[in-house]
Amino acid sequence: MSRLGRCPSCGSSELQVFYEVRGIPTNSCIQLSSASEAKAYPTGDIELAYCGACEFISNLAFDPGLTEYSGRYEETQSYSPTFSEFHARLARDLIERYQLKGKRVIEIGCGKGEFLEMLCELGNNEGVGFDPGFCPDRVGNGTLSRVTFVQDFYSEAYARYQGDFVCCKMTLEHISDTREFVRVARKSIGDRPATLVFFQVPSVERILAECAFEDIYYEHCSYFSKRSLSGLFERCGFRVLNVRTEYDDQYLTIEALPVAGERNAKCETQSRPQLAHQVRDFADRMAAKRVAWNEQVGRALDAGTPSSGWAACSHCSRPR
Repeated sequence: MSRLGRCPSCGSSELQVFYEVRGIPTNSCIQLSSASEAKAYPTGDIELAYCGACEFISNLAFDPGLTEYSGRYEETQSYSPTFSEFHARLARDLIERYQLKGKRVIEIGCGKGEFLEMLCELGNNEGVGFDPGFCPDRVGNGTLSRVTFVQDFYSEAYARYQGDFVCCKMTLEHISDTREFVRVARKSIGDRPATLVFFQVPSVERILAECAFEDIYYEHCSYFSKRSLSGLFERCGFRVLNVRTEYDDQYLTIEALPVAGERNAKCETQSRPQLAHQVRDFADRMAAKRVAWNEQVGRALDAGTPSSGWAACSHCSRPR
C-alpha cells in the first residue's frame, strides 16, 4: 500500500492505494458499431485508494476527459423485471413517506428519465431532469407535459431550477470531486430547509466483502460506505435522516435535509477495523476469485458444457 494525494471527500492525506488494474475500457455502457471499434476504444487505469480517516475510496488514476456521457450511453435498467419492480417500490415508498404529491422534483443524472417519470406520474408531481445522455425519443408526449429534461451535466448554472425533492441516483459514484458536487447541490437549495435530498450509490461494503469485480470499472471513480456517505453530506451542510442498503444490499441510499453552515472539512471519524481489513486483503482475494473463475470456465470447456456470458450485469438484478 502506498500513500498518495488527498481524499476528495474529507481532505485527509491518509490515502492508501490498495488495488490496481491497467488498460481497461474507459466506458462500459457505450454502444459501438463494430468489434474493431470496440478493440480500439480508449483505455485507462484504476488505482483504488482508501481513506483511513473517512472510509471513502477513489480512483486516483481517473481522468474525466476519457469518459463519454451522450445519447449512445445506454444506462437504462428498465428491461430487467426485477429491477423495474424495485424501482416502482422505491418510488412509491418515497412518495408515501415524504408526501411527495403535487410537488416539484429535481433529478440530477436522470439517465433516460424512467425514475423521474415514475415519481411524477405516481405522485402527480412536476419534474426537471438533468443528464447529457437523455434521449427525447425515449419518453412519451404525456411525460414531456409534466417533466422538463435538460441534456447537460448539472451545475450551479441551473440553480434556478428549484424543487421540493432533489434526487440523484447512481451518479455520485461517477463524480471524482464528490465534495464539490454535493456542495453545489446544497448551494442550489439555498435557504429552503424543507427540501428533501435523496442519493443512491453502489455499496462499497458489499463490493469489498464479495470482491464484486463487476462494480469496479472506469466510470466508477468514487466508492462509498455508510459512514463515508453520511460524513460527506454532514460536512457539506446536510442533516442525515436515514442511510440504508437496498436491492439485496447492492445499493446504498441516503436521505437528508439542508442545514445552515458546514462542518469543518476535516473528517472527525475513523474507519472501522473490519472495512480496513477487507481493504488490506482485497487484492489477494480478488486474485483468488479470478483463479477460481478461470478454473470453473476451464472445466466447463473441457467437459463441453454449454456456457453463457452475462453482459452488463453491474447494477442489474443478480441471477436468481
